[in-house]
Amino acid sequence: MRLCYPVLNRAEYQLIRLFDFHARDYYDNSNPVVKILMPRMNYEPEERSEVIRQAYLGLYRLVAPMLFDKYVDFIDVYAEVQEEEREEIYRRMADREETAMLAQYIKDKGFQEGRKTGRQEGRLEGRYDLLEKIPTSRFGPLPDWARRRLVSASSEQLDQWAERVLEAESLQAVLAD
Repeated sequence: MRLCYPVLNRAEYQLIRLFDFHARDYYDNSNPVVKILMPRMNYEPEERSEVIRQAYLGLYRLVAPMLFDKYVDFIDVYAEVQEEEREEIYRRMADREETAMLAQYIKDKGFQEGRKTGRQEGRLEGRYDLLEKIPTSRFGPLPDWARRRLVSASSEQLDQWAERVLEAESLQAVLAD
């Protein structure tokens, strides 16, 4: 990966190749962007999981949880982390005291398993919309309890409810367990 940035507000640019820098030299760096880009730096193959762990940990320590949630995927993309590798990294993180809480946070947020792609999230959102519009047209405005059920529903529950929505006699019957 190459980065170019203006020098002294002139039209000159300096080329920076991240691979020219060794990732371990940046473990203590306090710049979140550096943490996100660490997987693109130079490191030995046996250092890979530690580089990725340090990137997660550094980002987690440096930014608010909302920003961590937003940017943690960049680390995986830049590192080209595969699902099996991700699970092994999370296991190692859970075994270390300094990263055990982070591993739990990632697990609780759903980054570890079932990571959704933009397309999957769009489909899920479409199901929410469908399960809000059709019952509203059949049974009237949705009460707060029904909206809460929809928002907290699993993908499987949404599928079950979508199958029932056209034939059910009541909103309660649609959203039954």
